[in-house]
Amino acid sequence: MTTVKKIAQKCAVALLVASMIIGISGCTSDSDSGSAKTTEKSTEKTEYGVGETAEQNDIQVTLTDVIKSKGDDMFAVPDDGNVYEICVFEIKNNSESDLSVSSVMCFEAYCDDVSLSQDIMGSSLPETEKYEQLDGDVASGKTMKGAIVYQVPKDWENLEVRVNLDVFSSDEITFVAKNNK
Repeated sequence: MTTVKKIAQKCAVALLVASMIIGISGCTSDSDSGSAKTTEKSTEKTEYGVGETAEQNDIQVTLTDVIKSKGDDMFAVPDDGNVYEICVFEIKNNSESDLSVSSVMCFEAYCDDVSLSQDIMGSSLPETEKYEQLDGDVASGKTMKGAIVYQVPKDWENLEVRVNLDVFSSDEITFVAKNNK
């Protein structure tokens, strides 16, 4: 194995460990009343598409883009018959307390009803360079923009990403993207 590949693998493992540590502490606000707060939604809508904004407990979440990538021919190469889909999110914290976000704990994805895991190597794609990872804190009144990457079959039809920013609640926001093949 080449030295460059070893370094890339070590970086991927370090990112995964960091995501898990943040995930253990995250997905909820610092406010003690967070779990007692009733969920208010701006509409009765249950699914949102690309470019649509959902609101939950004074937090606005938008799936701003879904970007297809065939990989970079070096480190991030999808399995045969697969492509990467880069889901770009914007999370705006309009609440009065800080919000912790974890790409591991707060996001759950399905492609054509089959569960997916985040693809850590996909986070190194050239298309993701301008986006942060969706891990960390968002202060009151501030916004987080970032991407999460999934590996899916080339001929996928529906990519569903469920977002739950409050681990004390079963309420989640569901975004559905359609493949424009």
